[in-house]
Amino acid sequence: MSEGGISSSSPSAASPSSSHHEQDEVDAITKLFGALHCLIIGPGLGRDERMWRVVEKVMTEAKKKDLPMVIDGDGINLLCKNIALIHGYKWAVLTPNVVEFKRLQDSFKSEQEKEENEKKKGKDKGGDEDKPNEKDVQELSRKLGNVTVVLKSSDDVISDGSDSIARCDTKGNARRSGGQGDVLAGSIGTFLAWSRQWSQNNEEGAKGVSTPLTVLAAYAGCTLSRTAGALAFEKHRRS
Repeated sequence: MSEGGISSSSPSAASPSSSHHEQDEVDAITKLFGALHCLIIGPGLGRDERMWRVVEKVMTEAKKKDLPMVIDGDGINLLCKNIALIHGYKWAVLTPNVVEFKRLQDSFKSEQEKEENEKKKGKDKGGDEDKPNEKDVQELSRKLGNVTVVLKSSDDVISDGSDSIARCDTKGNARRSGGQGDVLAGSIGTFLAWSRQWSQNNEEGAKGVSTPLTVLAAYAGCTLSRTAGALAFEKHRRS
């Protein structure tokens, strides 16, 4: 835990020879930045430390280019070990489920606080009162430096830490199926890329938009994903 409560522990250091190969991989990816409009980080990533080191470097370079990023799954697990990597980056959107959301919350807690929470969990029966709410999403976003957070739940809750909290309750399929989170991340990424391009070409118009563009992009992605899921369930009668 670094000063200010921002976690900055990176995956284990690599050997010199391994570092050389990792940099080659980073260079191969960053060369493609000119043809990319958004990065989706997490789906299929896994937890290999070597891969995480490569991703950290890629994300660092992407921020220099103001390239939008949607971070999901194991990308969020990576951030839990290095929150500083994304702190304050305005073109990032995080899409945690409830479990991943709580891990992000824990990234800002001391070891003592974590132990106390574990003891409390043993006493609690669990239920709706234990689920994150709008205030929790807003608070986490603020701790992240106003990075937009999308909490995936029965309703999707979206906040960039400001007073603009969005809740997407569009009807979806009966329950989330495997891979649906990946589709959501890609959908948000599409709208996020469009939002950035529009804001670059319409600086004055962007200033007049009351709801943050990252929140709008996330809401649009959630609506698209939920609607597609509902239509698929209606047709095939399965999630």
